[in-house]
Formats: sequence, structure tokens, C-alpha cells
Amino acid sequence: MFDNFHQKVAIEVNKKQNSVLKGFLPNWQIANFQLLYKASRDGFDQKIYHQKCDCKGQTLTFLLSKHAKVFGFYISSPRINYINGGNYQDIIIFQLDQQTLHRPINQMRIEINNSSIRVKENNGFGYLGISVNFYLNEIIFSSEQFGNLYEIPHFVDKKDAESYLGGSSPFKVLEMEVYQYI
Repeated sequence: MFDNFHQKVAIEVNKKQNSVLKGFLPNWQIANFQLLYKASRDGFDQKIYHQKCDCKGQTLTFLLSKHAKVFGFYISSPRINYINGGNYQDIIIFQLDQQTLHRPINQMRIEINNSSIRVKENNGFGYLGISVNFYLNEIIFSSEQFGNLYEIPHFVDKKDAESYLGGSSPFKVLEMEVYQYI
């Protein structure tokens, strides 16, 4: 399971020809990736995550679910901006097992606090989004609203969209790696 994750991440960060992200990321051919955070090495702790990842510019995050699914997201905005509640549309989600990219339907907003990272619709009302939640030495990902927030043209059934990224929702994250995109 972990070997599959590392192989798929290596294809992307080493810019192999079969990269899912190669036609999407700006300046992909000349870009570099620097590993900022690896949960299994640095700990499944939100404080460490924030120390290593905040204010680092564009980032690419890869996750491995307990169901052996490999997916992630690209954020084009510097973390310092969305810590203060900035609004950004360039929050793209990708599913490496299915080799798909998913753009938001509407403008999205990132909210970060001490225990979670939430990508939510910027409608000014309540919470409609997906989240990465840090709990005691583990990370839980929730994607119940994925099908409502992101383009998924080949799905009709909403329940399929909820489990598309990680195999179910919510689910435990077994590994998480965050790369600075330089």
C-alpha cells in the first residue's frame, strides 16, 4: 500500500512523462518540488504541520487513505493569505488512482485553524466543503460535499462522489506529504 503511494508521488514530483499533473501545473517542466511535511516522519500533528507548511507559497499535498487510495490537492496561493481568510479559486483536487483532475464549480475558500484545514464554498453561509482534520496522532479526511463542490463529469450518484477520493467518507489518512512547488 505504501509502495504504491510512494511510486505515484514519485511520478509527480520527479516529473515523469506519465504524470497526471504535468499539463495542469504552471511551469511544470522547470518547476522543483521540496518536501515540507511527511506525516509518518514528522508526526500526525497539526502544530508540526503548520510550522513546516505555513507561508511557503504554492503547495502540492498527497494523501494515502486507509483504503489505499492516493489523491491530493494543489493550492496556488501563499498560505499566509488564507490563514487570514483569503478567497482563492485555484484549489484543484486530483485522484492519482483514477488519473483525474477536479476543478471547483464555484470560487472556493480555505480556512485553517489549529485542528483542521477546510476547503469550502465561498457563499458566506455555513459550512459546505471538504476537510482535513487533525486529531490525537491521526488525520481524518471528510469529503461528503465533494460532488457538490467540484467538477466530476462521470458521476451521477452522489454517494459515489463522496467515496471517490479516498474510498469512503470520512476516512483515516495513513500518509500525507506536502511539497512546496517552486
